[in-house]
Amino acid sequence: AALAGEAAMTDRVARICAERERVSEALLRLGAQVVPSEANFVLFTPPGIDGAEAWRRLVERSVLVRDVSSWRGTEGRLRVTIGTPAENDAFLAALGEILRAPAAPGGQPAGEPAGARR
Repeated sequence: AALAGEAAMTDRVARICAERERVSEALLRLGAQVVPSEANFVLFTPPGIDGAEAWRRLVERSVLVRDVSSWRGTEGRLRVTIGTPAENDAFLAALGEILRAPAAPGGQPAGEPAGARR
C-alpha cells in the first residue's frame, strides 16, 4: 500500500509540473512576465494592466488568484495556484478576456457602468 501511495504522489507531482509549465507558457504567450517556478504556483505580472486591477476583474469572473501586487518585492504581480487542467483553462480564458477588453471612453473598462470606481 505504501508503494501505491508513493506512485500516486509521484504521478500527482508530475501532473502539477506539466500543468505549471503549460500555464507559464500560456502566460508568456499572453505577454505576461513570468517568474520561473518550482512550486505549485506561478508568479506573474499581467501585461498592460495593474496587478490589483487584473485581480479585481478576475474576481468579477469568479476566478480567484492571490493578489501579491502590494507585497514588497512582488509589486504589480499576481500568484496563481496550479489546479486541474479545467481550472487552469478557466483562469487563462478569463485573463485573456481581460487583456483583450478595450477600455471604454473615460478610462472605464468596457462593460463596466459609468461611474464605477476602480
